[in-house]
This record gives sequence, C-alpha cells and structure tokens, in this order.
Amino acid sequence: MALPFQDEQHEERYRDKWYGKYRAFVRDNNDPERLGRLKLEIPAVLGFGEENWSDWAWPCFPYGGNDDVGTFLVPEEGASVWAEFEGGDPQYPIWTGVWLAKSNPGEQPKESKRLCSSATCLDCEDKNEHASDSADNKEHGKFHAHPPFYCPRRKVLVKTETGHTIVMDDRDEEEFLKIIDRAGQILHMHCPVKREVQVANSRRRGAHDFASSEGDGQAGAGSGGQQIDIARDIKGRKAFVQVTDACRQFLRFEAWQDKEKIHIVSCDKTRSRWQKILIDTTKGRESIGIWGLGGTQEVRIISSAGGEQIRLKDRAGSKVIMDGATGHIVVRSTGKVLINP
Repeated sequence: MALPFQDEQHEERYRDKWYGKYRAFVRDNNDPERLGRLKLEIPAVLGFGEENWSDWAWPCFPYGGNDDVGTFLVPEEGASVWAEFEGGDPQYPIWTGVWLAKSNPGEQPKESKRLCSSATCLDCEDKNEHASDSADNKEHGKFHAHPPFYCPRRKVLVKTETGHTIVMDDRDEEEFLKIIDRAGQILHMHCPVKREVQVANSRRRGAHDFASSEGDGQAGAGSGGQQIDIARDIKGRKAFVQVTDACRQFLRFEAWQDKEKIHIVSCDKTRSRWQKILIDTTKGRESIGIWGLGGTQEVRIISSAGGEQIRLKDRAGSKVIMDGATGHIVVRSTGKVLINP
C-alpha cells in the first residue's frame, strides 16, 4: 500500500538522518585551522577504524561567539566525547562535550572525587540521604556496606593532560580555590565562610570594593554592608592566600582578625637551607622578624606600644638590644666588643 503523501514527505525528510547524541572517541585534535575541531571515531554511525573517522567535527563551546572572547578547551586524543550531526547529516559532525567512564578515556580528574560522609552544607540537596542513622553503628556496618556519598561541591574547572588544574571547593566552612601547575606549584586561596551566613547566599561574595566614593581607600566601603566580613562571617576569623613554588618556597598572607601576618620563606626543596621573614601585625604585639640561613642569624623589630625594641643576634650568639622604651643599648658578646677600634 502506498504511503499517504504527508508520510512520504516525512520519510524523505528523515531518511539517512542521524539525530541525537552518539558516543565517540577523539582520534585527531590537530585542527589545521585551530578552531577546536576534532576527528572522531563514532562506532554506532560510521563504524570502527581510521578509514571510518569523521570529517572535522565542529566544537560546541559553552561561551564565546565574538572576537577575542570565550573558552577554548579541546579534549586530548583518545578522550571520550558526545557526537551529534548538524541537521542529522553525518557529513557535518559536532562534538558537544565528554562522557565519563570509570577508566580512561573519560575518567574524571582525581581532584573531583571528594566524598561526603555527612550533611554539613545547609542547602545541600541530599542532606536527608547524608544524615546519620542510629541503626548504622559499627556492629551493624559489619554486615553490609554504607559507601560515603559523592559530594558535587568539589568542582574542577579544568585539569589538562600535563596536570595544570583549577579546583574549587564550595562546601560550607571549607571553601577554597586552588590553581596548580604541572610542577606542583600552587596558588591556594582559603576563606571558610560561617555556615549560618550561607543561607540563601544572601551575602555578596567575590565582589570586594576597595575604594569608597570619597576615594579614601578603605576596604569594603560602598558595599552596602552586605560584603563578607572577616570578623563577622569567616569561620575562626581567619583566611589565607598562599603561593608555593617548586622548591617549596612560599609567600603566605594570613587575614586573621587582629592577628594579621605575612610569611616569606626562601629555601631549597628539602628545606635544609632556609631563610624567613615574618611581618606580624597582631594587635598589641606588632613585630617584624628576619632569620638568616637556617635561623642562625636574627633581626627582630618589636613595635608594640611601650615595648619597642630592635634585637640583633649573630651566629656566635652575640646580641645587641636597642630598647626604645628606656633608651638603653645592651650588648651581649661571646667575644670582645670593639668601639671605634
């Protein structure tokens, strides 16, 4: 029986068309036009083998579309991706993202595999499932497993094949952002916001205004009182930013309410040789310390009110103390003291 006219049109329109997504593997990512295109092996549509690889598949990036704007992340050869076809035509493939397997290719980076064993986030969608059960004591746990829950609040923005990584943790009171290069050098920003501040994300985050309308440069001015405040909103009133290099040298800023500090440490990789500077602005105990190689030499500048001193110590143990409160200079020498020799 002949098909009705409308059905014939429908059949003709969709004949040899491939709609939907298909599992595929990246076989070539060396796009000569540098547009992020890939050659794919799409077994369900084109079959196996190099002779059946797709034409260059266009990327479907999540952001961009204008000159000098957007993201550019291209999977490595062997990665597992989703493939589609423009208008259902296999001659015009598109890759639209990746799918994750339990083994390569496609395995998620290890930084994303943090597990959660309890409901600590107030607005966690799965906190009821995470809640502890009085029946699940140690004896009960011997008879069947209770695996920890996967926590999606550990977010890996990107991890490249060589190990360059940007990772964030949004778990309440444990928030951080890390940028790690392939050598393990780290920029680590840690600022745990109190759990009660997290409700409905009512406080602004990441939008510091360091200048008021009068230009006085006071931090937080003009923020309408809604900016995250270290004394009021940060767990333990303490946050830090630390930069660590391949030799474990580091620069650390501690934003600790009334105990602000800056640490600078220079060392070899084993820390058998080290030198350090500590700038301590702890309220009432302000000081600067400089330690020479291995701590054998020391300079201390103490600026606390009524206790101002400058102290010097050499490797032999000799000391000079300049007391700003009394005006005295004290010299303690392990040998001779020579003045205008």
